[in-house]
Amino acid sequence: MRTCCTTAVHVALLGVFFAGVWNSCALEAGISWDDLGDRKVTALGRGVLKAGGATWSHAEGSNLVFHATAPELIASLGPVGEFLDRRMTLYLGVGRGKRKNHVFLVGDDALWNEAIRGGDRRKDSLGVQFRTDLFLLIRLDSAAMVYALSHEMAHFRLWQRYGDDVPLWLDEGVASYAGWEAAQDYMLSVGKDLYRDRPSIGVKQFMTVDALTAVRVYPAGEAAFRAFCRESEELVYVIARKIGKDRLADFIDAVVEDELSWKEALQTRFGCDESVFADLENEVTVRLQTENEHD
Repeated sequence: MRTCCTTAVHVALLGVFFAGVWNSCALEAGISWDDLGDRKVTALGRGVLKAGGATWSHAEGSNLVFHATAPELIASLGPVGEFLDRRMTLYLGVGRGKRKNHVFLVGDDALWNEAIRGGDRRKDSLGVQFRTDLFLLIRLDSAAMVYALSHEMAHFRLWQRYGDDVPLWLDEGVASYAGWEAAQDYMLSVGKDLYRDRPSIGVKQFMTVDALTAVRVYPAGEAAFRAFCRESEELVYVIARKIGKDRLADFIDAVVEDELSWKEALQTRFGCDESVFADLENEVTVRLQTENEHD
């Protein structure tokens, strides 16, 4: 189960940033459970639906099925999800699965704590992804919703193609990098600017890149976990900038399907040498110690 590694996210004119996209995608709202084209959810999804009782509203879009504790949540975030799903195809080159993915929009803290929080390793995440189901704890007064949804959508896509074979650093790094890029794309499409606070990471908190890419279990402790997520994203960012973000999917294939290290993938697929590796590692170190957003 993947959780959302988020920092403080902001946007101008909060409360109106979902406007203007309702007619940009086909989303059939207000339909019954029995009328959904795809009702196959995970065991966790079934448990959440049961815990929520008769409160759920349902909708079906071109690529996603939505379940929400209130219909207005679908009206707000349904079109955003459809937009982000299309952007993930552009960034990750990962084709959609045979079935539609299910997005649970939970506006009830008690329901979230009862049915979902136990599977959240951080215990404070806004988003959780489990196989083909995505769960979002709604905070409609926060722009973090767009990024949390986008981040989990990237996890969705990686799991669809590679299952559980994606190394932790690549899974979290790609979800954070591609999630942020897609979230920015959405905000720009509605004439808004998304930005985030990213505190610097102390030298003692981050690892060498080789140590980072060897991690198989999430680090214990909030500070270590956040440092791991941040460093993973920065590594993916500098790699994408080096090879071109349109070729990031090729890099992911090399690492996951061909089981190459990050260095082997860059060397054999993109012609990089040792001097490039050193430059990339130095850039990661500099970025970790700087309060920044992606440029």
